[in-house]
Amino acid sequence: MEKNTIHANEAAKAILKQKTLPYLPRNLGDVEAQRQILMMIAHVVPAVTSCVAQADKSIWPKVMTAELPISRAIAQCAYQTDKIIGSALLNGLMLHSLPETSLMQAWIALDYYAYILKADYSVNIRYLQDQITDVFLTVKTDGAQNRTPDNYSVPQCEIPDNNDNDLQPNLPDENTYITDLEPKAKKPVKERSGKVGRVLVLAAVFVLIIAFGAVFMLSDTHRAEASIRKIGTVTLESEAKIIRAEQLYQELTERQQNKIDNRDALFAARAEYDCLVTEEAIDQIGNVTMESKDALVHAEQLYEALSGESRNNVENYKTLTSARKEYDRLEAAIKKASDAINAIGEVTLQSGSKIEAARKAYDALEKDDLQKYLSKEVTTLTNAEKAYNQLVSQDLYDTGMDYYKESSYEKAIERFDTIIKDYSDTTLLASAQTAKADCQIALAEQSYGKRDYYLAMKMLDEMGTKYRQLESYQMIYDQIVSELDKARPKNAAVIAGSLNWGRCNFRITAADQDLCFKFQNTKDPSKYKMVYVRAGQKATVNVEDGTYSIKWAAGKYWYNKDHLFGDDTQYRSIGTVGFNTTYGNNRVYFSYVDLDMTSSSLSATPIDADDF
Repeated sequence: MEKNTIHANEAAKAILKQKTLPYLPRNLGDVEAQRQILMMIAHVVPAVTSCVAQADKSIWPKVMTAELPISRAIAQCAYQTDKIIGSALLNGLMLHSLPETSLMQAWIALDYYAYILKADYSVNIRYLQDQITDVFLTVKTDGAQNRTPDNYSVPQCEIPDNNDNDLQPNLPDENTYITDLEPKAKKPVKERSGKVGRVLVLAAVFVLIIAFGAVFMLSDTHRAEASIRKIGTVTLESEAKIIRAEQLYQELTERQQNKIDNRDALFAARAEYDCLVTEEAIDQIGNVTMESKDALVHAEQLYEALSGESRNNVENYKTLTSARKEYDRLEAAIKKASDAINAIGEVTLQSGSKIEAARKAYDALEKDDLQKYLSKEVTTLTNAEKAYNQLVSQDLYDTGMDYYKESSYEKAIERFDTIIKDYSDTTLLASAQTAKADCQIALAEQSYGKRDYYLAMKMLDEMGTKYRQLESYQMIYDQIVSELDKARPKNAAVIAGSLNWGRCNFRITAADQDLCFKFQNTKDPSKYKMVYVRAGQKATVNVEDGTYSIKWAAGKYWYNKDHLFGDDTQYRSIGTVGFNTTYGNNRVYFSYVDLDMTSSSLSATPIDADDF
């Protein structure tokens, strides 16, 4: 491609600039916009890719960390681009074969860089811009091509993996300003008349640019206002409309933003939408469980992100605080149980209180269905309980044997009973049962010697069937029965109490059990009498006039008035009976009651021992 094949006038360039302005990225003070400009040029001049790489590696990071001003960074990129273009083989670019969109993007990007640099430092940029202009003029003049902008997007240039020293040519040192750079050789000076005409054309172009800029500014402002109006009533479905309006608003300059009449409506819509989203997130928490954490934290983050005024508009805020309180309670309960279990440590006989506290804390989790979160810890707890029970049971057995050796049989039996009731180790269980039987026989013998036949027989009665086959059991049993038979009261003997002599009679016929009858005056309970009636015999009781409750106890072996027939005593009552004596015609009439226990028609009511 030869230089200056077509000479474009300034008016044509102004028209081309107006056409390409929409391709210039917005927010030119932003790093991403500057990177896009470089890539727009690199698509036409691939060698500029090295500048893209250099900027990504050592320029933009410094801008992001405020080590390098953005204006200085832009100037360095523009200067480096001009140098690369000057070294590139432009004749091989085949500009006519490139899409119109690519050329227009490159043209406006070059125009921007030419504006950034002084004329002395933008010679190559302006030359390439002229070449692109010539391509468009050629198309327009000759009609040889029919260019139609396609749906083109700026390509993502491949960044070569090079060291800084491999990028040629190098950028100017960041401490060197554009004004300090050595200027390029100036072009020959043209005629004075040409300069005047060129100044007039440039002035006209400048006016056109301002006019077109005003049109674009007005259009962008109207679009933003219209987009805000489209939001309408704010609902949870308004997000897309709000975001679109916000994007259009943010793309405006500060001056344009100040001209938006309904921008307060945009801010209000955003605040109202954020409140709705927050309320929706709070409602989504639902019934609080340990699975509610993500939903709870999400709702809290949305609430914290609101402004103070917006927070006051969240109607279900109390639901959020209640949910947090409930979640913290559940979490604390789990932690309490976990900590209590982990605090058990090595199990000893002194671990009882710790194990009990851990079990209580763990069982408390059941009402909230939280035990599943301690599946590992509960294994530790159950193992600790098992180990502790083994230690306790062994200690009980050892203590029981010590008491047995000391003849403290009742204390020994108490220890062995605890093992038998609470422990499941069959080996120790059998040992405890055998030791208890030995203690029971020994205690029976001891009680027999003290004539406490009740306790002696009680011990024997509580022994299991297999231990009743023991010779020692049978021997002491026979001795106790013999003594009880000797101590058996006589028929009609008064066991306790006293009543005044009277004429009324109460005759009792016993069946196959010994009986102890109790007659008690209903008006004066201190007046009573207990009478013993042997099985198969009769007894008559004289009582004074009055109303009496009639009760009796029955059993196999009589021990004494305190224990009666022992723990197997049966108690019955026939209610109350009235006795009275009358006189008339020189005669005495008195009551006579005959109670036959052998009669099948006898009606009696069972009563408790306390009611006897």
